[in-house]
Amino acid sequence: MATTTPASPSSTCPTESSPSTIPPPGLLNPSLRTLSNPILKDTITFLSYSAETQGACTRLRVRCAPGGGTPPHYHTTYTERFITPATLPASTPLTITIDDTTHKLHSGAEATVPIDTVHSFRNDNDDETGDVEFEVQIEPGNEGFEKSLYILYGLAREGQVDAQGVPKRFSQLCLIAEMGDLSRPGWLRDVGRGVVWAGARWARWWGEERELVERFWGKGRGGAG
Repeated sequence: MATTTPASPSSTCPTESSPSTIPPPGLLNPSLRTLSNPILKDTITFLSYSAETQGACTRLRVRCAPGGGTPPHYHTTYTERFITPATLPASTPLTITIDDTTHKLHSGAEATVPIDTVHSFRNDNDDETGDVEFEVQIEPGNEGFEKSLYILYGLAREGQVDAQGVPKRFSQLCLIAEMGDLSRPGWLRDVGRGVVWAGARWARWWGEERELVERFWGKGRGGAG
């Protein structure tokens, strides 16, 4: 069951780097902690990678422009918490929909989305009211989720996604969906998991995963980006 409550002091996770043969880009180049998506109209900053919290969580700060947001989706392996700062102006709430119930998160509030629960967020504020800023924490941490965002936002910047922010190449859509545990409701929820699994395996077989990871996640090691 989804919950919305005042933000608690536990809305953080421990920060302690763990060894990794492929470190997240932002560990080697702090400027690469921040990504922008021109389609979703948001900017995200990785506050804590899973590798920095011993797998306890992944934590992001999100800045979403008016009209921006995500389509309905759900996750099967981690919960997601949306946390609005105490400094958030009353005129700029975050709109989040969880299982067809819409909530307005004002300053100092949070909403927890359980596993297998359809949800989305958006900024319904007008241009005069402006952007909304909040934090997202997924538990446990998930490096695949982190990689999927680097790839998805990179493709968006290159114009390789549609008007909804979905990759134009089906193999890339499947790969990102499986890598980040990002599933859509509807037919994909009922019968599409096998299709996504097969599409992701095909992309890996053809070397597409390696190419995308090196291009976007490997930027901190000097890869193309």
